[in-house]
Amino acid sequence: MRVEPNSRFADYVTNVAFHLTLSKSMCSVLLAIQAEEKRKPAKKDEWARSILTGYSHFVPVVKRLEDRGLVKYISTPRNSFGHINPNSGHKNFRLTDEGKLVVELIKRAEIGLQKPNKTGTK
Repeated sequence: MRVEPNSRFADYVTNVAFHLTLSKSMCSVLLAIQAEEKRKPAKKDEWARSILTGYSHFVPVVKRLEDRGLVKYISTPRNSFGHINPNSGHKNFRLTDEGKLVVELIKRAEIGLQKPNKTGTK
């Protein structure tokens, strides 16, 4: 299986040496995007949705992730009236292959917001 090179990622991490810096907010957004990618269209992941829609700084965070080559924007198909079907399960951001690898490292390092357990504590 041939993997397409991601020049944004390569340029970012190898400018001087291999170096990748992510804030906790960036880690949380990556985890939330992965959770949204894995969910079925009819099932909501409230934790992920709160991360993806609740952060006032979501746009700058996702832009920084895009600059690093960890996420990519996928345009959402619209109907002839320009509306998105709310049941389509559309997802505007996807993890790149490199983003998926970084998410696995984030999980191993236990960085980012944790989902609350059944008692409501983190």
